Amino acid sequence: FVIAQDTLGNIGSNPGGAVAVDVNNVTTPPASPNTYTIVTAFTGSYDIGTGQTYTSLTNAGGVFEAINAGALTGNVVLNIVSDLAGELGTNALNQWAEDGVGGYTMLIKPSGAPRTITGSNTGALIRFFGTDRLRLDGSTAATFAAAPTPGDAVGGDPLLRELTIQNTNTGTSAVVIAVMSGAAGAQNVTLKNLNVIGKDPTTTLAGIALGGNTPGSVGTDNDNNRVENCAVKRAIYGIYSAGLSAANPNLGSVITQNDLSATAADRIRRVGIVVFNDDGVQITENSVGGLDTNESADGVGIGVGTQGLDTTTTTSGSGSSATTTTT
Repeated sequence: FVIAQDTLGNIGSNPGGAVAVDVNNVTTPPASPNTYTIVTAFTGSYDIGTGQTYTSLTNAGGVFEAINAGALTGNVVLNIVSDLAGELGTNALNQWAEDGVGGYTMLIKPSGAPRTITGSNTGALIRFFGTDRLRLDGSTAATFAAAPTPGDAVGGDPLLRELTIQNTNTGTSAVVIAVMSGAAGAQNVTLKNLNVIGKDPTTTLAGIALGGNTPGSVGTDNDNNRVENCAVKRAIYGIYSAGLSAANPNLGSVITQNDLSATAADRIRRVGIVVFNDDGVQITENSVGGLDTNESADGVGIGVGTQGLDTTTTTSGSGSSATTTTT
């Protein structure tokens, strides 16, 4: 705070509220002085794994927690340089603070060899909470220098899945990867070239869920997100994306070239892909098969319209301007 005194002895402060005999004898400072917090700046490339500064993504002391408490000053690449076992899903990656020109991007990718991320969480193991301009790409060759955009095809062999992520939790609310609305929606998020595996097709709720802040709930303003060339196994629902309502849908989602055709113990149990309340969604060139519900509910390859993540019959919802093809 700043305190000043004129020649007549009048005293003022910014912020107000200071009590003082004179500027050299302050008895009560302002209740809320002006502050500026110095945080860790992130820009460039960081290695995540054994022997590195950050040995995990989601655990206490991991890189997600550090970025949440810091600020990006440029584009960031997180290289996963070893297998990450024992992830607890404690920390989501939030929309990061930015210093400078802003609009920065983040890429998370394996490095050096195919990598595996495993752990147990009763909700989602990997959570992106209102995060924008993020790319989780399972190709070791993945690169980008500018913000990913809908339809972005930059980075690596589109058929090479070199990152496997598995949530081993046995609970019926478990999800492997969740993109959550957070405070203002998650936008321009790409999930690409990944092996996404639950614990069991009779327990794991979903492989990939894009929606609200509880996996499997509807989300707000999750726009221009993309799921591409991911193999999803061992879940009741493979890929789930839900906007808030017909009046406030997600915009421009793309779900393309994904493999949801595993059978037996690796199968998707009930629904391969379900999308509702999404305007302009493109669901193309996905392979869906092997569904076996073992229950009273129908098995659904691709559903566009509405469907809760339960056995309740639904009566409302929408999907508009949808393009759907499959193999």
